[in-house]
Amino acid sequence: MEENKNENPQITQQLRTLQIIVVALAMGCLTFAVFVIYSNQGKQPIGNTISILAAAVAVVMGLLKTILPNTISSIQNTNRSRRQKESESESSPNGAMAKFTTKTIVACAFLEGAAFFNVIAYMLEGNLWSIGIAGVLIAFMLMEFPSENRFQRWEEKLKNKDNF
Repeated sequence: MEENKNENPQITQQLRTLQIIVVALAMGCLTFAVFVIYSNQGKQPIGNTISILAAAVAVVMGLLKTILPNTISSIQNTNRSRRQKESESESSPNGAMAKFTTKTIVACAFLEGAAFFNVIAYMLEGNLWSIGIAGVLIAFMLMEFPSENRFQRWEEKLKNKDNF
């Protein structure tokens, strides 16, 4: 078993909180989807306008999820550089953890919104593929699950970016 590389208990606690948040976001969507699937049993599809719109939103949110969270981190770094060259609080692991938390929650929020929209599209129109899209989005949300290794890799990448 790998030894815990992070000696900072505050970072470990913040990671645990972030893990709970990510799982809660995914479980909210999943619970609603199960309820809607149960409620819609036997319902025949009655159109696809909302379902197509929800699928398009899923694509847009998926793209935003890959671009915007890292952009937010870059903006935070730029603002820090303008305020002062080296701020101990923001260059510390806690500062990096705050950025990691923001990035992760923003990414999951984009996916959660699109997943809920697709579940609602299924509820209204009954197209099974809308629930499939929601399932994929929920899986992508769970792929954002934070771990110590993921945080350390991200922090290293952030430090390397700051050095250039």
